[in-house]
Amino acid sequence: MTGRRWRAGGSVFSAVVLLAGGVLTAAAATARSADTTTRFPAARTVVVDNRNGPITVRAGGPGITVHRRLAWTLAEPWLQENRDDTTLTLHATCGRPDHTVQIIIDCEIAYDLEVPPETALDLSATGPISVTGVRGDLRVRPGR
Repeated sequence: MTGRRWRAGGSVFSAVVLLAGGVLTAAAATARSADTTTRFPAARTVVVDNRNGPITVRAGGPGITVHRRLAWTLAEPWLQENRDDTTLTLHATCGRPDHTVQIIIDCEIAYDLEVPPETALDLSATGPISVTGVRGDLRVRPGR
């Protein structure tokens, strides 16, 4: 009886190790990255909620330039960006919020923004937040 338990336990352990190895191998084979830049008209306020990386903001010209560096494996980053009359809102997270089950092994979203110096900022990130040369109101919160 003891021998059977050892064999069963060994079989389960082997299956788990092989499955984990397969997932990691697939992840390494599917690592991706992208760099994108978008320009927006100036806004009174810029709100950034980055749940998977840093935010860097510098004073710039009359409009807003948003540069994103994305790196992911398996589950692609999800970006939602909205502009209304006074506010530009940028929301980023790894994986889609409408999917219940996702495998997220490695994912980072880095935002680099240039905004007019008088722009108000409301920033939330899991990574470092850096603001240079912006004189508008500033609100910084730790990422959720």
